[in-house]
Amino acid sequence: SAGERVLDVGCGPGYFLRDLAEAVGEEGMVKGVDPSHALLGMAQKRVSSWSNVQIQTATAENLPFPDESFDAVVICQVLLYVRDVPKALSEACRVLRPGGRLVLCDTDWNSLVVNTADTGRFQRIFAACCSTFVDAHLPPKLPGLLRTAGLHLTSIRTVPMMAAGSVNVEGTAFMENWAFRTVPEKAK
Repeated sequence: SAGERVLDVGCGPGYFLRDLAEAVGEEGMVKGVDPSHALLGMAQKRVSSWSNVQIQTATAENLPFPDESFDAVVICQVLLYVRDVPKALSEACRVLRPGGRLVLCDTDWNSLVVNTADTGRFQRIFAACCSTFVDAHLPPKLPGLLRTAGLHLTSIRTVPMMAAGSVNVEGTAFMENWAFRTVPEKAK
């Protein structure tokens, strides 16, 4: 909402930062953290014209902010890569103001459905992909982890994602880069 302070944990290349900045308006503030200098460089380019966005290096387990600093914390497609998820959730809880909101989105890779004629290739790609995660099957565990962190769950939703259409084999879009560069390299 307008005027709020929002933290994007694991902001990566900054895909959400711009949308969050628009949502909070000039009177609000968005901060993004990520441990990757390369991804933060991309994020900085993406949000350089926005005065209400700041980014810095940090991990989900060690957020460099005072207690109760934010109205909302967003953690999207990040916890799969985090070694100490309970610590990361504790940190998110710590920096949230009383009554603040935590928005999580992660994928349980056991739920992946793919229409392919080459099942063997898909299995190799799937294994390479999952090898990049600390826990590729984290989402079913999250409700218990959130309660243990002291958070009150107001909603849990399964959100189906589907991709269809043309493919950019040059790898200039995020998914195509992942599919045509990252995964084949890991599958070798």
